[in-house]
Amino acid sequence: MEKITDLTFLQSFSGGDNARIQKYVKMYLDSTPALFQSMEKAAQSNDSKQLKSSAHTLKSQVDYMGMRQTKDILKSIEEDALSGAELQIVMPKITRVKEMMTQAETELKTFLSSN
Repeated sequence: MEKITDLTFLQSFSGGDNARIQKYVKMYLDSTPALFQSMEKAAQSNDSKQLKSSAHTLKSQVDYMGMRQTKDILKSIEEDALSGAELQIVMPKITRVKEMMTQAETELKTFLSSN
């Protein structure tokens, strides 16, 4: 299975300081589940303003972890929210983001346990 995360940016951003890298990874792992739930709930309740906001915030978080594909899908969800796209268009994208985030969580927890 292809890796979802790429910590190259984070390593550069933190100057290679492993403690800082671990701190940012832990922050990601702590904050993203609630952000994802907020996005999913907004989509289900057709709250396009909250959907856009949640997708935008989550997009920034996944970008720090080098999750480019996930970032692109979140950008698409953000655009869907702006255009008022139907739920059946948005939900498969949200499902894909969830799958990617689950894989990323495993990868990041493995990174934390090996460093």
